[in-house]
Amino acid sequence: MLIWILAVLLLGGFGAMGYGKGAIRMAFPLLGLVLAIFLAMPLSPLVKPLVPMMKLTNPVWSWLLPPVIVYLIFAIVFVPIGFGVHRKIALHFKYKKDELQQGQFLRLNHRLGAGLGVLVGSIYLILVGLVIYVFGYFTVQVASADTDNAFIRYFNQARADLHSSGLDKTVAYFDPTPEPYYRAVDVLGLIYTNPAIYNRLSNYPGLISMSERSEFQDLGKDTQFQEMLQTRQSLVTILDNPKTQGILNNQEIMGQLEQLDLKDLRGYLETGKSAKYDDEKILGRWRVDLQSVITQARKQNPMFSTNAVALKMLKRFAVTVLNGVTLIATPDNKIIVKSQPGLPPPELAAAIAPPPAAAAPAPAPAPIAAPGTMTPVRPQSSAANPRYGLGSPTTLAQGVRQRLGQNQPPRARGPALVAPQVAVAAAAPPRAAAPAVMPKIPADLKLSGQGTWKYDGDKYQLSIQTEGGKEVSLEGGIDNDRMVMANEDGPSLVFVRTY
Repeated sequence: MLIWILAVLLLGGFGAMGYGKGAIRMAFPLLGLVLAIFLAMPLSPLVKPLVPMMKLTNPVWSWLLPPVIVYLIFAIVFVPIGFGVHRKIALHFKYKKDELQQGQFLRLNHRLGAGLGVLVGSIYLILVGLVIYVFGYFTVQVASADTDNAFIRYFNQARADLHSSGLDKTVAYFDPTPEPYYRAVDVLGLIYTNPAIYNRLSNYPGLISMSERSEFQDLGKDTQFQEMLQTRQSLVTILDNPKTQGILNNQEIMGQLEQLDLKDLRGYLETGKSAKYDDEKILGRWRVDLQSVITQARKQNPMFSTNAVALKMLKRFAVTVLNGVTLIATPDNKIIVKSQPGLPPPELAAAIAPPPAAAAPAPAPAPIAAPGTMTPVRPQSSAANPRYGLGSPTTLAQGVRQRLGQNQPPRARGPALVAPQVAVAAAAPPRAAAPAVMPKIPADLKLSGQGTWKYDGDKYQLSIQTEGGKEVSLEGGIDNDRMVMANEDGPSLVFVRTY
């Protein structure tokens, strides 16, 4: 109904205007309108710098206003020309022709002007229909009945009326909009109405490198912005967000987005498969599977199964070095490796658990005298034992001998008891065991960094420059969603694809 009302207003209004102004004053604006239609898009880049001067910073205005500015320029130029030509002709018939000829001229001018007015109204109806058709295709797909403002709701209603009236088929015949616009709108509508595919979007190989930019990382960490997306807030609200504005105003990002294969992107969002990138198996996000690393190492080196020390070192290496390591392979043969350690798996947590506290040593037992010997007694001082009185034991013995008149040496006593000598055979030294070659397990390997990848024959070769300045080379293959990379500096690394 809205389209029919619009058609009556445009055709009737411009028809009446043409009748009143005359054919001459309608012909020149019509000529300017035709020229503006064909030249608006080619000349838009020339007037695009005028948009920021109008204090309109939203990039949407930079796309919409330049064609309108071109049209206004042609209208301003051709309307005065039409008035000037009409005045000269009208004065000619007024002063140089008789009243009959002047009346014939005025009658012809008005009636022909009405016809041109209807023609101009028809052109404007198609132009307005084009605006509704093109931009309504976008607003209908991102419509949110709860948050859209009145303008968006009326615009969507007009798009529905355009289709029900059948005028959309006529408008589509004159539609100059390139096909990538509609593909982009299809992708945006799919993303806006399905918040569950945001994670899949970030894993698309064509966008995976861009998703690592700080602008998109900040969006991912902004809980308020994520809530707006999850609750499908109005498109106007989302576009007005400062972070959205920063992305839309970034020429580098917009240039990369324009290079996307939108048809392939839509297929990937719908099915999870990319016809363009699926043949290159390494593209995407990968994470180290710690348990698979240990299993792979035990298959390659039996010592990890027979030597408890080596196995503990391997588990500690997996938990402290490889835990949280992710690898990103992009279509431009770039590698991004990040390490974000988290809680290790429960089955490996014991590898980094602190050892139990050692028990206090028991006190040493008192020495036992050998058979046939006397246990020496430590002489005590008089202060410790008052029975001896003053002086040391040696002084007391000399005093006793003087009183007894024994100036000779003391009488010889019986033979002293001698402890039997027991021959103890010396224990043979243990035979030295053959030295075991411990597997190479680096303790200071830090895989965070960047590098490149290439496919050589049937293997992928990765060269990674770590943040510590070390060059790490990996080589291996991919089987379905599992990638095994031989590491010359230690155990092989096993990655699994993340989605």
